[in-house]
Amino acid sequence: KKVFLGYFAYSIGVPLGLSLVGLLMGIYGDTGDICWIEDEGMRLAFFYIPLWICIAYNVVKYVLITREFNRIFRRHSLLRASNQLHRLKAYPMVLALCWTV
Repeated sequence: KKVFLGYFAYSIGVPLGLSLVGLLMGIYGDTGDICWIEDEGMRLAFFYIPLWICIAYNVVKYVLITREFNRIFRRHSLLRASNQLHRLKAYPMVLALCWTV
């Protein structure tokens, strides 16, 4: 439960902190059809760089989890469980599809 509260505080605190810093710096404004970060450099610092850090973190963790599952399945000769591993491989494709659509 303590770990959950830490994750919750991090997942709310970091975006809230970045948004408040952006508001205090006055970087938000009209960028055409939407209200967003006007300056390209600030857009990189406050949106794209944190986004790519999160994507890279997820990819690394996903690869580590998949390797660990493969190791466990091979050690215990779990053929039925390997089918679950194939389904697990579909999740990154679903994430990419949801992000691009």
